[in-house]
Amino acid sequence: MSRRRWMRADWPQSIHTLAERVQERSFAKDKSSGFILERVRNEFFEARYIERYEFHETIEDPFGNELTFDRLEFRQTLFRATSAWPGLELVDAPRSSQSLLSQLLELTRFELSVTPLNVDILLWAESLQEVVGIPVVIDSIQLGALHIDEGVNAKIILKGEKDVRTACKELTGGRTHTVEKIQCRILQGDLRSLVLLSNNAAVKIEGAQSSDEILAALRASLPRPLFY
Repeated sequence: MSRRRWMRADWPQSIHTLAERVQERSFAKDKSSGFILERVRNEFFEARYIERYEFHETIEDPFGNELTFDRLEFRQTLFRATSAWPGLELVDAPRSSQSLLSQLLELTRFELSVTPLNVDILLWAESLQEVVGIPVVIDSIQLGALHIDEGVNAKIILKGEKDVRTACKELTGGRTHTVEKIQCRILQGDLRSLVLLSNNAAVKIEGAQSSDEILAALRASLPRPLFY
């Protein structure tokens, strides 16, 4: 399974300049944090941000004696910075990426602007279908804040063996709601992929025999906000 999330990043410097600054802050054994530059191209670079944590862990043995051990932990976040929209892609990122974002702000001398995305995932799925050129079946939709009555909202998950978009339209009936997540099935010959799209511009890809192609299609089909 692969997890990705995109954020809008307006880089104030060129990709090569940013890559050089990342290289200058390379991770080493004597550092608590730093970067490892993986790949650099004209339009993007890929790197890992690594944090080192040292702490003490205390446990109690069967006789009631306390034993203390030194623990060492490394946390890594792989990311992709690109000059193309939206600018920043996080790979299998932890729940909070604040430490990475803080380091990127320092790299750009606090000129970087990073903002979360909120996207229309039904539109994303339609665009994805156009890019891959084969049918994309949406067999699950999670709705939130579906207005039922005055002061009453519902969270609903629709699942089916076929595309559930028509059923979703009939259920909502024009009532206000939020499409939070959808699951897409992409079937082409032996290629069988499950793609879970979230409205915070995040995806999970499962069972893709050609995940690079699916990932490239997801990048190309990610909707842009009207004001961009």
